[in-house]
Amino acid sequence: MVILRADKVLLRPWQVEDARWYVEARDEEIFRWTTEKRALSVAEAEAAIQQINSSGDKPCFAIIEPQSGELLGNIALALDEPGDRSGEIMYWLAAPGRGRGIATQAVKVLCQWAFATLALEQIGLRTLVDNLASQRVAERAGFQRTQTQTEHLWFTLTKP
Repeated sequence: MVILRADKVLLRPWQVEDARWYVEARDEEIFRWTTEKRALSVAEAEAAIQQINSSGDKPCFAIIEPQSGELLGNIALALDEPGDRSGEIMYWLAAPGRGRGIATQAVKVLCQWAFATLALEQIGLRTLVDNLASQRVAERAGFQRTQTQTEHLWFTLTKP
């Protein structure tokens, strides 16, 4: 079981017991900026956690406040085709985690681990054009803006 640590965050695999929190922590801010489906039952979240943890093809972690153990959010790395050596990072924070540098630190820690462990050469991060908070996270985590589309901005981090 992979556990990643930094000053402000601990990233650990999701546990089935976290499913209720996952369903209930999502708010309008999360729905506004992500593809999270609104209608999600605890049973569906439990099944998704079991599937993700057993497959290993998409590293997905709960973002935890290290001192209190409080759940703060979700972060995942979607890997491209096998052997492609790139992936895309996605995350969201529940209200108690926002505005504290948590997302930036979680993104940095996951990227460092992915470069060292998964032999990735590049990680992408996509935000909606109006999502200024995620754009700031990308920039503070060292990503460079590489592409603008109608609805999205793409940022890229290359292995150091």
